[in-house]
Amino acid sequence: MKVKYPSWAVLVGALAVGALLQGAISLGLLNTYQALILTYVCIMVVSSLGLNIIYGFTGQFSLGHAAFFGLGAYTAALVTHYSSV
Repeated sequence: MKVKYPSWAVLVGALAVGALLQGAISLGLLNTYQALILTYVCIMVVSSLGLNIIYGFTGQFSLGHAAFFGLGAYTAALVTHYSSV
């Protein structure tokens, strides 16, 4: 049996987890490498959820998410390379 949570409960839970992670990073409980890995995990989760919504629920195969993901990565690489950030 599937348990359905109200949408506000999911949002509050996600915000609480985000606040805890931000607090752990700002207090120095996580080092730079661990924060980087958590950032990559969050990026992949958002990308996977978007693909799951399109392909999983509707059955439509779309590479648009991957194209925007790649375009964002390419833009970030160019900006960091040329602006010396």
